[in-house]
Amino acid sequence: MKKYTLILKSFLPLACCFILNFTSCSQVGDMPQFKITKADEKIFKSSDLKTGRPTLLIYFSPECDHCQVFMKEFFKKADAFSKSNILMITYLPVDRVVSFVKEYPVGKYANITAGTEGMGFLVRDHLGIQNMPFAALYDKKNKLINKYERDIPLDIILPKIKKME
Repeated sequence: MKKYTLILKSFLPLACCFILNFTSCSQVGDMPQFKITKADEKIFKSSDLKTGRPTLLIYFSPECDHCQVFMKEFFKKADAFSKSNILMITYLPVDRVVSFVKEYPVGKYANITAGTEGMGFLVRDHLGIQNMPFAALYDKKNKLINKYERDIPLDIILPKIKKME
């Protein structure tokens, strides 16, 4: 009986990873292996990111007042992020992403990708997101540098990104 208990205890964490989604059990310091649907309904995966660049992942809701204020501030400074990957991810349906892309100049910037992860919440759960807007800054090797919630300090993030470019 002890032998079976030991085997069960050994395989239980592995089974949980498969049940809960294996990538959410990966190291928290790594970028989640995401798949988002963009406004044009094309799929964008983490493997599609340009390599050798820092990445700013922004998790938001187009309907969130704090997020709208943040996006207005971000797009005033978006040119300064031109050598970085910028991911804007929501959980809301694609039609909300379409509205967001029409309202903000996402298409003007080749380095900005906006999309929805849908109701799978892989990114949200991987990063432990509780408040929006949320930002995670990653280095060129997709290792987490820092996380920010609510009041995202672009004036602090931008110099960090510039050092990594």
